[in-house]
Amino acid sequence: MRVVDDDSDKSKSSPSLSFDIFQKNKVQLTTLHTFTNQLSVLLKSGMPLVGTIKMLGKQSENKYFGEVIGNIAEDVNAGLTLTEAFAKFPKVFPTIFISMLRAAELGGNIALVLNQLAAYLMHQESVAKKVKSATAYPKFVLGFFSVVVTAIIFVLVPKFKDIFASFGAELPKPTQIMMDFSDFARDHLLLELFLIIAAVVAFKQFKKTKTGTAYLDRLVLHMPVVGEIVLKSILSRFCRTLSILTKSGVSIIEALEIAGKTTRNVVFRRALEEIKQGLLGGETITMGLKRHNIFPQLVINMVSTGEQSGSLEVMLLNVSDIFDTEIDSRISSLTSILEPALMVALGAMALVVILVLYLPIFYLGSVM
Repeated sequence: MRVVDDDSDKSKSSPSLSFDIFQKNKVQLTTLHTFTNQLSVLLKSGMPLVGTIKMLGKQSENKYFGEVIGNIAEDVNAGLTLTEAFAKFPKVFPTIFISMLRAAELGGNIALVLNQLAAYLMHQESVAKKVKSATAYPKFVLGFFSVVVTAIIFVLVPKFKDIFASFGAELPKPTQIMMDFSDFARDHLLLELFLIIAAVVAFKQFKKTKTGTAYLDRLVLHMPVVGEIVLKSILSRFCRTLSILTKSGVSIIEALEIAGKTTRNVVFRRALEEIKQGLLGGETITMGLKRHNIFPQLVINMVSTGEQSGSLEVMLLNVSDIFDTEIDSRISSLTSILEPALMVALGAMALVVILVLYLPIFYLGSVM
């Protein structure tokens, strides 16, 4: 059923929801995965569609998400299709969700496609947790490092300066340099805060521009170690997204467009757009991939085999699994190296500070 103009107007001004509320109540990937999985299982068991959606909305622990699901149930009950009802909330349900739902309704296999979508969301949730876990400890150490440095400059060094002033003698050069640096930092605190804020604002504004976004995205891909992990992560998500979309019946052109939207990297999005245009001109995906050096030979070979054998979605899923394994291994190796390195750096900094501050005391006898 098509949405008439009156329904369209209602979607723009829902009486019980606003996107201002959404900004304060973000829907986590876990919530979306749980809902999709439960909806798939309940529909497969023969539960009525509208009643199931209403029930899941009431059970949701996220108040805003529950309201969204309640509105969707009302829209479906009023005659809208699932795709039209869910598409009213693009900030809650990603493009891949809506596209797969549309393909499921056309193919009449909603429960099956929702099950595939739940598996996809679970994988993305797993990846997000791994990244969060891997970066938690380094973030903590760096944060602690920053606090320690600030305390040394603004609290510890000034106290030692008062003690050294009573000696009435010239301080060793390293100690004097640290004292001068501390004095400069404390005397120009407002200027330093202004420069930091100005730098952050300037960086954010630069990042919003097309030139800035493209430059930073390209820079990330060329960073040592980190760039490789980021690229493989993007490629894994691209391959998995394309696989699940084509398997669900979404056209390859639309699948490429959606896959491009799942990544924020402009370089990658532009490459996928050119590949899509090439497909419209009669090229194969393999031919498009070969024109861009961001796609490794493994991806090109697997896609080529998939296109020739008619098993593209299987090959794409295999590539995604390979990249996921490599990413896990690289993150584990990086974490095992980074954690002791950060501790050594923190210990070295503490040792240097102690030596520099206590250096005058070593010469206390000559001073006296």
